[in-house]
Amino acid sequence: MMQTSFPPRQPLDALTTGLSDLQRQALRRGEAIVSGQAGQYMAQVVIESEPETAWQVLTDFEHLAQFLPNVMATQVLEASAQRTVVEQTNVSQILFAQVQSKVRTENSVIAPGKLSFHLLKGDLNHLQGYWQVLPLATSQVLVKQVVSADADLGFLEGSFHLLFRETLKRTLAAIQTETQARTLLKAA
Repeated sequence: MMQTSFPPRQPLDALTTGLSDLQRQALRRGEAIVSGQAGQYMAQVVIESEPETAWQVLTDFEHLAQFLPNVMATQVLEASAQRTVVEQTNVSQILFAQVQSKVRTENSVIAPGKLSFHLLKGDLNHLQGYWQVLPLATSQVLVKQVVSADADLGFLEGSFHLLFRETLKRTLAAIQTETQARTLLKAA
């Protein structure tokens, strides 16, 4: 498992200064929010959890297909305490077609609670960004993903960005659900 420490706990408002009041309210209600467009996104969700549990979910590469939408399979190709190479097979519905894609990413711990990723090989033109687990002043964490992605789908180009944005929101909701389930299991 990839290991990390975490930054100190902070109030949600201190970590979300660039968001509107409506976006902050949505986060407080536990809703996943996504901002950005044209392949440049920031997705965030607040989860009732300790940071260690959220980190375990984010770095559970071997089991992502069990709880992430669109992920059919994952395979860890290389692993160490600070770096993991993962091949992931995804399936998406684009208009009337079901499209399968494969990506190989390198994932590295780059700072306390921060995991960078970038495309090594695959069906996308570009994929890079980071995940971050930020402990809040309460018994919650803010899970954040900043990502840049692009694919060449010809006349369906706009569909990719719309689909990617919606998938980010569903992915964060699934991470929230899985993290909360693991939190409950630890408490039992």
